[in-house]
Amino acid sequence: MILDPEVLGQFLGRFFVLLLFIGPPFWAILGRIGRSRIWVLLLLIPVLGTVFLLWFVAFAKWSGDYENSYTKELH
Repeated sequence: MILDPEVLGQFLGRFFVLLLFIGPPFWAILGRIGRSRIWVLLLLIPVLGTVFLLWFVAFAKWSGDYENSYTKELH
């Protein structure tokens, strides 16, 4: 047998525990930046989903990313 059921069970258990720890912070961050929280489902794709979601959040326009006359005077 190529994949041992016990090893698969351990992997899935650890994956879902990790998902419970990193899912809620991403849920909150996405809500604060005004994006759909459905993006959290990307975390179900091991490694690549997390990397893509981090990239998406890091380079997204946040609500505080605007310039007004006050911020122009500070620079």
